[in-house]
Amino acid sequence: MVRHAFTMIELIFALVIMGIVFLTLPLILIQNAESVEDNLIQESIFLSASKMSQLLTFQWDDNSRDPAVILSASDALTVSAAGDNELDRNASDFRRGHFPEDKHRRMTPINNERNASAIGLEGAVYDDIDDFDGIVNYDIIDTPSVGGYKKKYRGDVNVTYVNDNTNYAADPVTFAFTTADAGATTNIKMIETSITQDNTGAGDWDPNFVLLRAYVTNIGETGYFKRRYQ
Repeated sequence: MVRHAFTMIELIFALVIMGIVFLTLPLILIQNAESVEDNLIQESIFLSASKMSQLLTFQWDDNSRDPAVILSASDALTVSAAGDNELDRNASDFRRGHFPEDKHRRMTPINNERNASAIGLEGAVYDDIDDFDGIVNYDIIDTPSVGGYKKKYRGDVNVTYVNDNTNYAADPVTFAFTTADAGATTNIKMIETSITQDNTGAGDWDPNFVLLRAYVTNIGETGYFKRRYQ
């Protein structure tokens, strides 16, 4: 006998299977969206760490190197009275505690001192750490516009001078790093790279999403050995 239609039991099984598929599909889509969101979060954290690594390759200050000398080593600079006076120079071009030997770390020449500059971009070239202060929204994917996802991420950079005072005569020497702006030049700059998350897509930025900090100091660097030609 040839059948031209489903039996009742076959129809019921087909409806049950279709129901399971249609119930599962939204869960699969939700899980996929959450996985993409998690990937974006990980990419944002990686981007913040990469930005910090990039900033740490720049010189400490715009005045660290002598512009009149090609391939000059970075010198320790003179800072304001807000800096710890135990880190001032002695009666030479060397800071207290530096070795008074050629090619060792030294301060700028005593007869031609260079001072640490204020935070911010000097000129048009980004060539030292504090030039990047105030950079906002670096390289962050605008997720609502490109993929329809709920949240948006933004990257910010902030650089400030922080307190460098401590008692170097103490045994042991202890130092408490601070995040408060010193309000003047000191021997320590603090770099912050942060990722903020827009929780609603309407500018509701969460400032505590990802925050990385690094401290860089005004210590100069050892000199270069150069081969000179007549």
